[in-house]
Amino acid sequence: MERVKCVICFFIVISAVEGWEKIYDADGDLPLNDFVEKLGFDGIESYYTTTEDGYIINIERIKRKGSEKMMPVIITHGMTACANTYFVNKNQSIPIVLANHNYDVWLLNARGTRKSSRHVTWNSTTDREFWMFSWQEIGLIDLPAAIDLVLEHNNHKKVILVGHSEGSTVIFVTLSDVPEYNEKVALSVHLGVSVYHKGCATIQLVTVICSMEPYLARLFDYMEWFAIFPSDHLRNVVRDLCRYTIFQGMCKEVGKILTHSDEEIEHWKDWSILGTYEMCGGSMREAYHYMQVSNSGRFARYDYGNRKNLEIYNSTEPTLFHLENVKSPVVLWCGDKDMLCTKSDLDKLTPQLTNIESTEFKGKSVFSHDEYVIGHNLDEKIYRDLFEILKKYTD
Repeated sequence: MERVKCVICFFIVISAVEGWEKIYDADGDLPLNDFVEKLGFDGIESYYTTTEDGYIINIERIKRKGSEKMMPVIITHGMTACANTYFVNKNQSIPIVLANHNYDVWLLNARGTRKSSRHVTWNSTTDREFWMFSWQEIGLIDLPAAIDLVLEHNNHKKVILVGHSEGSTVIFVTLSDVPEYNEKVALSVHLGVSVYHKGCATIQLVTVICSMEPYLARLFDYMEWFAIFPSDHLRNVVRDLCRYTIFQGMCKEVGKILTHSDEEIEHWKDWSILGTYEMCGGSMREAYHYMQVSNSGRFARYDYGNRKNLEIYNSTEPTLFHLENVKSPVVLWCGDKDMLCTKSDLDKLTPQLTNIESTEFKGKSVFSHDEYVIGHNLDEKIYRDLFEILKKYTD
């Protein structure tokens, strides 16, 4: 503790007084409903559904008159993100752009995120059982429940799915192993395709960490660390630090590392808004599951170890997801600078799919993993291509 105090004192001493000035985008303090109203819509409608295994899941909708007559789109988020995350780019944000093109826009908040942290039996703050899920359960249970809820409130018989990163994984789990939902999906759009991850990433350190997955899982279970960033306090600390000018350079550099990007996000001035809208919560098992897929090279269910696998899957190896069941059309977009979605990952996936609509878009050569959410000039780089495709599947 004394060392921490010394570090803090050091920063105070070496910093100019003006270094403690706060410069930030005040929109980051707005509730999502008010934020969306400021962007020109009627706010947000919140819906809840209870899943078959007892999780109370939140699905949000951009509120507007006559939306039930518009083609519905469900957006699924990445790991530790949530519906809020998609709005950080304001008028360039995917939900806003879709709404401006007269789509009925819905956003899933998967189990474990701030707005989906309740269960009929377990308490997310005290019961470890609450966190015993990965993206497997989100795809098998949460997304199908969201699709059904959306179709109950819309006149159409099919939805369009848009998923970024883990959102892409979740969609593939649904379409692979709850195959009847292919009949309810007109098209799925995968931004930063997330199925195979050779070595977890092209970053050597991440590859080494992934190879240690069994040991890390046991260690963190022993430490009773089951959740990722579930704390409002931690999120607020990160947000407040990044508002001080003295820390903004550091926040930018950390942001570049976490988003695997560089020049494409040079325009981004206020990293505190990402601290507010990004750190939404999740289960450690979501990360472990990605490590398992990376290590094994198999897009398979969660690996509990040989003994439990035998009980659950009747096999020492977890069973594969049935990608051959994906019959609805898919858009697979993977940027050339994406460290989590490489050409070899995509080359392994595409032969297993029979209805690929597109793998090319104008921003491909410059996109890393997160430009779809925080990039600039997105109209030219992805949206024109996206809407050319969407209009083919919009009735």
